[in-house]
Amino acid sequence: MDVTAALQALPPVTPRLADPHVVGEHAVTEAALAQAERLTEEHRYGEALSVLGDVHIPSSSAPRLALDVLFCESWSRMYLGELDAAVDTLERARGLGEGPAFTDLDRAEALFRLGCCRVKLSKISNAVALLTAALGLVHEGTVDGDRLRSRIFDWRSRCYQLQREWEAAQVDAERSLELARSVGDDRLVVLAKMQCSLVAERRGALLLARYYADGARTLSAASGDRQTEARLLNNLGGLSFLLDASAQAVAYLKESFAL
Repeated sequence: MDVTAALQALPPVTPRLADPHVVGEHAVTEAALAQAERLTEEHRYGEALSVLGDVHIPSSSAPRLALDVLFCESWSRMYLGELDAAVDTLERARGLGEGPAFTDLDRAEALFRLGCCRVKLSKISNAVALLTAALGLVHEGTVDGDRLRSRIFDWRSRCYQLQREWEAAQVDAERSLELARSVGDDRLVVLAKMQCSLVAERRGALLLARYYADGARTLSAASGDRQTEARLLNNLGGLSFLLDASAQAVAYLKESFAL
């Protein structure tokens, strides 16, 4: 019998159906993750953790979903001050990200988030090393890559400010802003402008600091981010006071307090 005849004689192959229980479990996890990510964007970190509390992390059958859940959980814990738990969660994410299902961008994301935790733990030198290593893994020229690079430069600028390395802090803040604008992400633009404003203030350029803060405040108000808007109004109040505009300073501070 020739090869063609032999193949035709084989019984038909029945497609293997996915386990409906597993598919349903993944769908529940994906829905919970989407809700939790929205809550973290609104700074509602405790609620985000509550949403994630009952989900199963399917690291073997859905490693991408598992990694995203770990990232979201760690970010919420970090902002709630649960820093040891956040670091433990990120170490799990970092180990998972070393698998063949993931890219350097995923591994850079894990390093970035660990660096942020180190900032919160006041381990600034270690944070700079992690953030710099993360930058080395991210390729330029892609939207996702440039979005992550903007965030990394933002946080490394914060590190340099804490170390009083003002020139390095300014370079990173401006690079963060440039990348945020290039990907069209207003949320990142707000954060980058805030860092540009803080650096300018510390370097004595008060008018420039106010310019950046006012631009960031306008964008945060337009996006409905009341918490960030309140922080920027507070900063504008301080800058106005330093610029001898006391009445305007009082108005900004009252508005910030109201928000």
